[in-house]
Amino acid sequence: MTPIEFTISLLAPDRCLVCKREGLLVCRMCAGPAFTTPPPACFRCRSYSTGSATCLRCSEHTFISNFWAASYYEGSAKELLGLLKFQRAKAAATAIARFIDTRLPALPGCTLVSAVPTANARVRARGYDQSYLIAHALARIRKLPYRETLIRSGSTRQVGSSRSQRLQHLKNAYSVRKPASVIGTTILLVDDVITTGATLEAAARELHLAGAKTVFATVFAQANSTAVTGSSLDQCLPEVPKVLENQTNDHQIPHK
Repeated sequence: MTPIEFTISLLAPDRCLVCKREGLLVCRMCAGPAFTTPPPACFRCRSYSTGSATCLRCSEHTFISNFWAASYYEGSAKELLGLLKFQRAKAAATAIARFIDTRLPALPGCTLVSAVPTANARVRARGYDQSYLIAHALARIRKLPYRETLIRSGSTRQVGSSRSQRLQHLKNAYSVRKPASVIGTTILLVDDVITTGATLEAAARELHLAGAKTVFATVFAQANSTAVTGSSLDQCLPEVPKVLENQTNDHQIPHK
């Protein structure tokens, strides 16, 4: 928190979005009832899955072994993200990270937390990357190392794009910052919201190709219609060498 932000917090402290009491943007008493958590499901087909593990059928088509969404993108969750993204309420990132933390299982102690970078144009306009703020706060809460593993190329906005358009935009959107540093690692990708799943899939793919052993993913909010199904993703992204593809299922964490 900068000195200016600290001064503002003293002069105009946050109020809970739900009960309006002074203190936190979402107080601890309201956090549970304020957000509806989606049931554990496969990242790709959204069918029920113990431990939110990618199902056996879909594991051949995605590089994300487990996916957790803390809330649906509605009501207080939508309002809280709006404060963070459009009203410069950076404190919302910590509130979001706290709630994500309550919905995540125990992760390996060696897990690296890493944000999915936001489009460069949005970062310049906003002055910060909301996904980075959430991921950094989550790493601090979980006492896990944080590492910026990905670089975002281009400034194409995804808001309002169809799924096929998103997939086309993301073909070369991400690259790994230091490939040697991710070899053999377990990584938790963090993003603010998921709609089609194309962004997370593209990011996870690059980490997998660079040698990451396991890629988990989590978001704060999931659109009700989220489902990463169909063949358009496979058609858009180039084929993965079989040697790497076969490694995907060998390193998933046990179902919990």
